Amino acid sequence: MGRLCGRFIAIGVALLVGAAAGLAQVTPNQASGDPVEAGRARFNVRCAGCHGQDGLGGERAPAIGKGSQQGLDSEKTLRNLIQHGIAGRGMPAFSMPEPELEQVIAFVQSRVVPLSKTAIAGNAGRGEALFFGNGRCADCHMVWGRGSLNGPDLTEAAAKLTLAQVETALLHPMAHPGNGWQVATVRPASGQAIRAVFRRPLASFVQARCRAHRPGRGIDYAALERQH
Repeated sequence: MGRLCGRFIAIGVALLVGAAAGLAQVTPNQASGDPVEAGRARFNVRCAGCHGQDGLGGERAPAIGKGSQQGLDSEKTLRNLIQHGIAGRGMPAFSMPEPELEQVIAFVQSRVVPLSKTAIAGNAGRGEALFFGNGRCADCHMVWGRGSLNGPDLTEAAAKLTLAQVETALLHPMAHPGNGWQVATVRPASGQAIRAVFRRPLASFVQARCRAHRPGRGIDYAALERQH
C-alpha cells in the first residue's frame, strides 16, 4: 500500500470512514483496532481544547503541523514533548498509559508525515471501486495513468500529502485545490453563478474574456471572480 493506488484509495474509504461526522465522534474504544483513529479519539479528548478538533487549530494553540514541524516526525521527540510539555509556552505535561500515549503519537505523526508513511485502516479494493466507480473521482482525477486530467493528478499524492491534507481535500475540496489550479466563480450575463476549479491559465483566459465582455458579441459570461 505504499503506492497511491492502495493508499489514497484506501483513505478515500477510510475517510468516508463514517464520512466527516464519524471521524470526529469516534470513541477510543470504537477505534481501538486502528492506532491513528484511536489516537484521534484520545487527542480530541485531551488536546482539542487547545489545538482544536482533529488538531486543526484552536484559539489557544496552532494546528498540528502548522509552522515548524521539526522533530514532530520523531516518536522520541513527540513522546518527550507530550510527557514534559513546553515550559513557558503554555503546553502542560501529560501523564497517560503507554498504549494511549502510543496512539496519540501515531495520530500526531499522521498530521505531519506523508500518507505513504502512515498506517491507516481501510479496504483498498472497495476504495478503488468507489474511486473509479460510483464516487466518480476518476471523472476529474488520474492515478497511475487511469482516469482523467480534468483535475489534479493524484499519482504522487501519497508521497506529498499528509493524512490531514487528504482528509481536508476530500471533505473540503474547494479549500486548497492544488498547485496549478484555481477556485473561481463564473457569473454569466444571465443565469446562476457557477463555482468551480480551473487550471490557472484557463482561469486567466476566462477572466480576460470577461473583462472584454460586450453584450451581443456571443460571450455569455460577464465575470470571473478568483478565490485567493
